[in-house]
Amino acid sequence: MLQDVLLALSKSMHGFEYNTERGRFRGYLKTITLRMIFLRFRQKKRQGTQETLEDFVGARDENFEIVWEDEWRQYHLRQAMAYAQQIASDSDVAAFRAYVIEGRDANEVADALGMSIERVYQAKSRLFKLIRGRVAEQIEEEG
Repeated sequence: MLQDVLLALSKSMHGFEYNTERGRFRGYLKTITLRMIFLRFRQKKRQGTQETLEDFVGARDENFEIVWEDEWRQYHLRQAMAYAQQIASDSDVAAFRAYVIEGRDANEVADALGMSIERVYQAKSRLFKLIRGRVAEQIEEEG
């Protein structure tokens, strides 16, 4: 499915002209993605499958809008985290991952990484600020 979306996107990009009045790029990408899902579903139906669209897409995707927005947020967070890893110190990133992402206790993280608990909290604060700022920049760049 991903290859289908990328192929359709690459074919359509030669005539694509970004116009903020017509919407964001992510709306354009969403339209292509939905089109590919429905095309694939129709192909399956022609082959005689008894699947409904909900079966085909999956129970998780019953409300496509919610799933789409969640995926878009996760994309921004992954990009922002990758950016933060380039900017922040390795120890701050390790503390952030352990404390925030893995949900470990701050004291445990401090002991494991050989830093003070205050440093763990500072790393969390610094990276949250960095990630929040980067996500805001990414959304601004989208238009």
